[in-house]
Amino acid sequence: MKSKKFIALLVMGIFMAAGAAFAQEAPKAEEVKPAMDLSGVAYIWWQKDMDNENAASKNTNHFAINRVYLTWAKQFNDVWSVKLTTDVNGGTNQVFFKNAYLQMKKSFDPVTVTVQYGLVGTPIAGLIDSKSDYRWIHNNYFDNSKALIGITLDPTADMGLLASVEVMKMVTLTGLYANGEGYSNGFNEAEGDNSKAYHGMLTVTPFQGLFLSGFYKKLDKANAPGTNVVGDSLSMYGGIVGWSDKTFKVGASYTMVEQEAGVADNEATLLDIWAHINLNQFVGAPVLVVGRYAQGTSSPDGGSDVDTTAWEAGLGYAFNKNVRVLALYEVIDTDGVNGKNETVWIKTEAKF
Repeated sequence: MKSKKFIALLVMGIFMAAGAAFAQEAPKAEEVKPAMDLSGVAYIWWQKDMDNENAASKNTNHFAINRVYLTWAKQFNDVWSVKLTTDVNGGTNQVFFKNAYLQMKKSFDPVTVTVQYGLVGTPIAGLIDSKSDYRWIHNNYFDNSKALIGITLDPTADMGLLASVEVMKMVTLTGLYANGEGYSNGFNEAEGDNSKAYHGMLTVTPFQGLFLSGFYKKLDKANAPGTNVVGDSLSMYGGIVGWSDKTFKVGASYTMVEQEAGVADNEATLLDIWAHINLNQFVGAPVLVVGRYAQGTSSPDGGSDVDTTAWEAGLGYAFNKNVRVLALYEVIDTDGVNGKNETVWIKTEAKF
């Protein structure tokens, strides 16, 4: 009788031990990953003109959504991915595609090759924005060049083919062959339009933080649909130098421009200097100090030079990695045209 009880207890013990073992070895449920990554960012501004000699906007005092970007991204495997970004212009309530491209990225250590095809970001303005972290405050003046020299240099995104080769994470050669019209002007060119833009950029990062870049861009614009006559021709070249880490983001770009526009040729120069500093390392709180100075000189053929300067300074706070707020004072002064304009802004960035 005792032997039967012993055998029964032994069998129960074996089953309990086996159950515990199987429970320990049972595979964990595989984590369900979203079909696509979704993210977004909104720029919300308040503007007050303090001294604006342009009568049309002298008493401006309003709130505005400057931009809302929504991004969908999908990584197919280690090489192939796709990205789609919509751009909501709060001023006009228009919705554009900012990015929509297929990407191939392959590493052949120590060389990495990246190819993007579709609506891609332009390399020059893209480098300035990524290194300065200033886009939530203002467009860089390579993008917003029209405010200083009356010429649009770069649309920040365009339809075309971009390729880059990075060597040892120190030297990157980037080229872009694109339509030239920019993302906000649609994707379909008129029949016979042979306009194209060519971008080239060489960036060197000798060590982490420091970057130096030289660039060239050429835009040949057809005079009229249905012809191969070249009308406007715009070429520019220059350089970018700066430092970018989690505390200091400072740098400068300088651009020389030549424009052939029928009988009215034009030359221009553009300087853009920025500083975006997070004082958390020094004061124990993420206080933001920013500043920017830009100068543009336009030299029309047969006319007098026109100089425009813009400078701004601001103080802000990063509440967390998703929300930043900044108070900004800005002055733009054009010699002999519209006079001096002074504006106070409250800039807010919200990521989600």
